[in-house]
Amino acid sequence: MAQVKKQTFMKGIIILFISQMLIKLLGFVYRVAITNLDGFGDIGNSYFGAAFQVYTVILAISTVGIPSALAKLVAERVATGNLKGAHRVFKVALQLFTVVGIVFSVFMFVTAGWVSDVIKNPGVKYSLWTLSPSVYFVAIAAVIRGYFQGYCDMKPQASSQVIDQVAKCLFTIALAVSFIGHTPEIMAAAATFGATVGTVVSFLYLLMYYNRHKKGIWQDIRDAKDKENEFKVESTKRIIKNIISLSIPIALGAVITSMAGMVNLLTVIPRLLDAGHSQEEAQALYGIISGKSDTILNLPLAINIAFATSLVPNISAALAVGNKEDASKKISFSVFCTILITLPAAVGLSVLSEPLIATIFPNAPAGGYYIRASAFAVIFMALAQTLNGSLQGMGKVYTPAIAIIIGAIIKYISNYILVYNIGIMGAAYSTIICYFVAATISFCVLNSKIHLKLKITKVIIKPLLASLTMGIVAYYSYTYLLSLIHSRTISTLSAVGIAMVIYAFMLFALNTFDREELEAMPVLNKLLKK
Repeated sequence: MAQVKKQTFMKGIIILFISQMLIKLLGFVYRVAITNLDGFGDIGNSYFGAAFQVYTVILAISTVGIPSALAKLVAERVATGNLKGAHRVFKVALQLFTVVGIVFSVFMFVTAGWVSDVIKNPGVKYSLWTLSPSVYFVAIAAVIRGYFQGYCDMKPQASSQVIDQVAKCLFTIALAVSFIGHTPEIMAAAATFGATVGTVVSFLYLLMYYNRHKKGIWQDIRDAKDKENEFKVESTKRIIKNIISLSIPIALGAVITSMAGMVNLLTVIPRLLDAGHSQEEAQALYGIISGKSDTILNLPLAINIAFATSLVPNISAALAVGNKEDASKKISFSVFCTILITLPAAVGLSVLSEPLIATIFPNAPAGGYYIRASAFAVIFMALAQTLNGSLQGMGKVYTPAIAIIIGAIIKYISNYILVYNIGIMGAAYSTIICYFVAATISFCVLNSKIHLKLKITKVIIKPLLASLTMGIVAYYSYTYLLSLIHSRTISTLSAVGIAMVIYAFMLFALNTFDREELEAMPVLNKLLKK
């Protein structure tokens, strides 16, 4: 019996959806916890956030393209019955990225001081040093995840990332607390070491997962031996070429996506200094972006990434057997779900930005005004995620990179002008423009290659009406409850709960879903069949 079981499209999405919710909630917990520690605050966040921004770019260069590239290559071979070829791709990738991981870990450690000087934030080097070993473990883990993704088995990715985040949450908080009383840069370095511990634990889990399924994998390969003569054994050189040709453009797109955040890192503090702010003021303002806004806005993005991740192997498999109709249907459904998730998130975060920040960060409550504007970037960032996952699954791996390069260039120019003239709000506006441009380009290219079944009324107008209604109710609920019970925390949480109920009610009242979509959702599927 097969040990590596293919999952349905919706089951894969749900597994990733749940895991990403847990991951981001845990990430949210430890960022809130350390931000509120005595001596950390927005200054500590400027070191912590800057280090992770640099780390994200290095990961994007060295490892981010691996899971998607391997998932595509493995899915294509599995779809045609070439299981031995799929496993050979995995083995070659493992050897290749062991070397890549070591090289980039060393690179990150050696260049930490230089990077800190370039971004005019000297204390960041300590956090970069403690993060550098993570790159190696992430590279190897990415190969194992990519192999199982090729079978549309999302459990290893979901479980390993949750385990990673649990360990990261525990150790980040524990290490930061243990260094209370030290300078913010040392506290930040201690906290970032928690991420390294998390990646090691996650890597060990994936290693055990693979070893536990290894016997079954080889049994599947032996069972498929009657098809072996149909497939030519690929050379190591050819496999490496295929992996690199796919992973580099995917990684390039991820690098440029990260560069949109890097633009903030490279321009916000220097341009604030040029505008007359002190070093401490500039660091604190950048800390609002990296420590608060990015942390909060990552929650809806994390939910949406389940669709982008599942699309790559599912679309690759569908197109490998010529099923263009199925590919179009899955992409259209994912775009629809992306809008359903991000529209209410953007409206809700904007309407309740001030009370949310004050509730979450009581010891460092500044920054609500920034989130009020930047919340709307989430819509276009998430759409870019989904559209890029679709394009990668179709083999159009350069389009996402080109789209985000154009967006990042626009963001850099906008940041340079706006941050100097209107402060950090300029960074919020330029982020919205950046991802709007990138998502629009990706959508136009995708729709020209595979016709998407999207109805404006269903996909945009109904979710927009539901979101606006929800936003109005959320605002007045918070205002009324605050005047009644005089508790900001209870009023905020109650308003969020009421908003969620109103949004769900409006979606169903407007007949947003058809029966087929409802049946695709496991819980509702069982209810509809009764």
